[in-house]
Amino acid sequence: MAELLDDPSDWSRTSRLVHALERTHPMGEPDRRRQCLEVAGDRLNVDLNGLVPQNTGTRSQLYEIVRTLDGIPGGLMVLAETIRFFAPGARSTEAFCRHIPPAFVQPALDQAELNEIHELLRTAPKVPVGRIHREARGGYEQLPPGHEDIVLAFNHLTEANARTDGLFPFMVYVEQVAALAPDHLARRLRLWNDTVADGLGLRDTLSAARGALVPVGAEPPDGIAYLAIQIEQGSEDDTEGYLVSSWTKEDVRAPARPDFLDFACSDGDLEMTVERAISSGEASLAGLDTPVQLEFLLGRDLVDLPVGEFATHRSTGLPRPLVRHYQTVIRSLERQRDPSIQRVLKKRWRSMRDTPHECSWHTCGGPAGLSPSALQDVLGRDRDGRVVALALLDAPRKPEPGVIHSYDVALREGVPAMLWTCSSAAAPTLDELATRLFTADQLNLLATKVHELFADHVLVLIDDPNNTYVPLRRFQPPQRRQGHSQ
Repeated sequence: MAELLDDPSDWSRTSRLVHALERTHPMGEPDRRRQCLEVAGDRLNVDLNGLVPQNTGTRSQLYEIVRTLDGIPGGLMVLAETIRFFAPGARSTEAFCRHIPPAFVQPALDQAELNEIHELLRTAPKVPVGRIHREARGGYEQLPPGHEDIVLAFNHLTEANARTDGLFPFMVYVEQVAALAPDHLARRLRLWNDTVADGLGLRDTLSAARGALVPVGAEPPDGIAYLAIQIEQGSEDDTEGYLVSSWTKEDVRAPARPDFLDFACSDGDLEMTVERAISSGEASLAGLDTPVQLEFLLGRDLVDLPVGEFATHRSTGLPRPLVRHYQTVIRSLERQRDPSIQRVLKKRWRSMRDTPHECSWHTCGGPAGLSPSALQDVLGRDRDGRVVALALLDAPRKPEPGVIHSYDVALREGVPAMLWTCSSAAAPTLDELATRLFTADQLNLLATKVHELFADHVLVLIDDPNNTYVPLRRFQPPQRRQGHSQ
């Protein structure tokens, strides 16, 4: 940090920034800090967690964060916006943000330029406005409610400051619309952008961005948003406690927006904590006119949690069961984290998604179902990955030493869909229900069908390997012993 020490005014400014940064909630706790840097780095296309030493004290790390981001155009501004995303409205957040001046001055488009671009945009074909806005503004910025119109979304971007490459988000927006427009309209949109870029001295930057542009795809056909809640066991000293984290996604391709992170609660408060996470997630998704799929990320040790019995508004005396209000699925936390089982999972998932009419399913447990060893044999012979669903007549319980459940076999062999019930009264009818639900040509609509049948007693696991919230673990190669010869 020698360059900061050379100028007392720089040192004083850096110290003020670090002092304000230390008081913010997202940066005051190590796990939150890492997540905040991950989001800020994603927006800057920089691996901030890799650049900042992790084995130093909090203050030393914060000084290094400030020094690193101060050297990146707009870096501190992005950090301020990220902290505001994690802790909106907090006084400590606003105190830090007041120390960060805008990196660039927002240019004012004159009325003639606005009239011209509005007219051009109104003649454009239907385009995925939300996805284009996200591409222009950044994956962690949402289109405000009521701005889904192509012109209103553009107007919203004219209020945004420049990106770190100097381009303004509204210019990227115009480029994306042009990439999807007919040739005659595309030429006029790019000409308008060129004229604005010339006035700002950004013509070369715009040309480079245009050459590297990847047009956004159409909106996902499922039209579903996602609210994911991860529940893990608390610390070893708190065996009855839980850690709850949550994310939202506007669609399956959108980045996961973190909300709760390792929120600690007791066993008795778990349902209430889940309700709080859902309320917060609903607020983030309020601008969408699409159904929301609720996803519970559970590890093997908690797969028997009675999430099917959870409800909101229980204090009113008229609770609303989650499985009635939301299309609800279980997700395997191991599959989110373990890279060693991704290949087989993706193979079976592709079969279920692309050729469901060629897929099959099996019943496990009970007097007539497959045993774990028989299931292992069936899946081992299924080299084409056509077995994609299981009905588990014996619901998975907490793992016991030396006891293998069909659920465990299915997890490691990549079966993407499983069905079970925790109700002893409903267990005899599960096989019949599975026959109705696992109709070959509708296997990829399984979550929707369970919800439509109001099968409150049924839990369904569906693991889409393309819809993730938790980063994969990265295994370190074994270290070569010192002195070992080549």
